[in-house]
Amino acid sequence: MPLTGDTTTDVKEYHRLVESGHKELKAIRQRGKAPSFGMQYGAYPPKIQSSIKCTLEEAEQIFNRYHNELYPGVTQFREEYVTPTVECDHKIHMGMGSYLLTDSPGKDIRTLTNSCSQFWSILTLLTINKMHIEIAEAGMEDHVKCVSTIYDSIYFEVTDDAQVIKWLNDTLVPIMTTPFMENQSVQNEATSEIGYDWATMVQVKNNASVEDIQAVQDEILTLKWLTIALERELSKDEQKIFDKDQTLRVTSGFTEDDLLKVWNKLKSLL
Repeated sequence: MPLTGDTTTDVKEYHRLVESGHKELKAIRQRGKAPSFGMQYGAYPPKIQSSIKCTLEEAEQIFNRYHNELYPGVTQFREEYVTPTVECDHKIHMGMGSYLLTDSPGKDIRTLTNSCSQFWSILTLLTINKMHIEIAEAGMEDHVKCVSTIYDSIYFEVTDDAQVIKWLNDTLVPIMTTPFMENQSVQNEATSEIGYDWATMVQVKNNASVEDIQAVQDEILTLKWLTIALERELSKDEQKIFDKDQTLRVTSGFTEDDLLKVWNKLKSLL
């Protein structure tokens, strides 16, 4: 990805490419989650250095650019709103009429600041509650089970069937993107990913057809069996070629020879 030198412009382009399925940049985003969340919660350079195994000088540069260029409002929000509010009222409004009380604002400032943003994971819980109703009404209890939630993510165990996955995708996304307040200025967005494990997740576009989903199923099936056969994940170069060449796929009912042909073709293209 070519850089313009303007942090905001580069980050927006980075986000666009990740959301369009750029897997190498997505891997970079995954590695950056720990320090990014940490700085939002109040982490300082030594913690960043420890979490991503970089030098202290690099951690300080990341810290300064995060707070001064990329998200100058994070520190400002804590220092100009949260801190004076809790020092005066000994409580902070999290959302929807819920408050977090404190008798030690200085000691609790990290938790108090976090609560203002993390409270909105309640929207995820409301979605799960609605999905339980939808699953029951559609008679999908044996095919779609909600198994976990982490912040703004919801995880389902789903029958490996394109029709079932389409039903879940078509039902879940509209619920998650429903406005949750009047005159909402920033609209919610949601996309689905499917895979046999977190290492082989592939995005399913909104309103995907059965054929679209079947193509994604072929992709993750091939990735699964290639990693098993190779006893490792694909290298970056291998993954790039695999993502671009749609002929490097096996389908359900494939044989060992089919998988070998895919691997031999992939090697020939390196």
